[in-house]
Amino acid sequence: MKVHLTKTSSNLHTLIVICLCAFFSTSSLFAQEHHNEIDKKTRKQWIKEMKHSLSSMNPDTVKRNVELKTRDKKGLLHQEYRIVYSGIIHFEQGEWIYVTLNSSHKNPQVGDISMARDQDGKIYYSLGHVCGKIVHYVAQSKEPYSSSSDFIKYFTDDTDHAHWKVLKGTHVPVSEHTH
Repeated sequence: MKVHLTKTSSNLHTLIVICLCAFFSTSSLFAQEHHNEIDKKTRKQWIKEMKHSLSSMNPDTVKRNVELKTRDKKGLLHQEYRIVYSGIIHFEQGEWIYVTLNSSHKNPQVGDISMARDQDGKIYYSLGHVCGKIVHYVAQSKEPYSSSSDFIKYFTDDTDHAHWKVLKGTHVPVSEHTH
């Protein structure tokens, strides 16, 4: 049995494809712009809770270890940590850093934010994009970075390239560009 497409069904097919493309491109654009939905009071409360949680956490009880992945990239060492929801990175000399995340996809009122604590009890934040429950922190150098201070200083998320900053109180700007 031969099926012949009529001009009407062909036009309908084209219209459906155009509508789907418009929907998905708008959806991905919206997903990247969740910072417009951030509620400062909700974010501040989340940060306060995470700060308390990070301050009291015991690194020996963390089960999710984050491993360093490396590869050569144009003569430099590309270093990457893939963090899913949360995890601990162990460095040489007993140093460590624990990272926990919130995604604007999960909680748009808090927005994309990562918080971290190092072995000295210092707490940091980064406003780089968290996709779902995943973020990749990357850095490039000639030699591998091997300390928690190197991680804070040189590693940025792979989307927005946002740097880590020391958390002072519970104030965090809505975006890297607001104060």
